[in-house]
Amino acid sequence: MSALKGRITDGLYGLGWGAVKKLPEPAAEALFRTIADRAWKRRGKSVLRLESNLARVVPDAGPERLAELSRAGMRSYMRYWMESFRLPPGPPSGSGRASTSPTPTCSPRASTAGAGSSWPCRTSATGTWPAPGSPRT
Repeated sequence: MSALKGRITDGLYGLGWGAVKKLPEPAAEALFRTIADRAWKRRGKSVLRLESNLARVVPDAGPERLAELSRAGMRSYMRYWMESFRLPPGPPSGSGRASTSPTPTCSPRASTAGAGSSWPCRTSATGTWPAPGSPRT
């Protein structure tokens, strides 16, 4: 990645974390759904790869069904980013630094921990997901 592209990418992430959490949730959802739909319509290599992968796992799907699945996949992916950008800042413990423990750190508030409610739970980055299932060499 070039230095300029890296700075642009960093700036966009900063904008995401700074601005998206300030938007009302319906506006953030609409924004990220629009981003997903535009990326899907551009038919870039990521979308084509997604459809190629979907064709392997849903072999009887025709072109219309694959398009429907890939669009839903792009929307799901962008919803993930929208939710990531809207997470509260900092570690839940309030210690001012991130945990390096592989154990999840969760901090439910008594007022929101009732039945039917949810609360943020962060887990540490412990490496690549395929690593635990990889053969040891």
